[in-house]
Amino acid sequence: YKIISFTLSKSVEPSAASCLEIAKRAGLKDWAIGKSKIFLKYFHIERLNQKMELYHHAATLIQKVVRGFLACRKFQRMKQRQTSEAAIKIQKVFRGWVQRKKYKQELQTSNQAALVIQSVFRGWLAWKQYSQLKCLKLHAVVIIQKVVRGWLARRRYIKQRNELLKKLNTVLAIQSGWFIEAIYI
Repeated sequence: YKIISFTLSKSVEPSAASCLEIAKRAGLKDWAIGKSKIFLKYFHIERLNQKMELYHHAATLIQKVVRGFLACRKFQRMKQRQTSEAAIKIQKVFRGWVQRKKYKQELQTSNQAALVIQSVFRGWLAWKQYSQLKCLKLHAVVIIQKVVRGWLARRRYIKQRNELLKKLNTVLAIQSGWFIEAIYI
């Protein structure tokens, strides 16, 4: 019952003086103090319990308010943490989306670069094959020209030889005709 007359922070010794102070503050009458006890009537206990009921009610009200405040603060922290976690989740998803988009763009760029390199290489390879083929064709043309020129030269030679033989035969015929005439004359 010390709360009736003393503050909670004050240490109270169990003595007759402290019991006297509590009884006066509670408004009790007709009580007696012995060497180690205080003698109260039955209604004094009820009166003390009524006084204590006020303190119990006040303590309960304080606990209720404090617990409500703590629960509200805990809820706000939890809500803030959930909001923070949700924001982190959204940021994570967004950053993943941005990285996937960036990766696709880089992949597309590298694919285009690969296509350009492939087309340039194929063009160079085709040009090289064409050059080799052109060189082979040129060589074949030279061989064909050589063969045709040789054939034409042989043909001219044969024609000139045949003409020369004709002329020679004609000359021989004329000469032999003179010779024959000269014999008969």
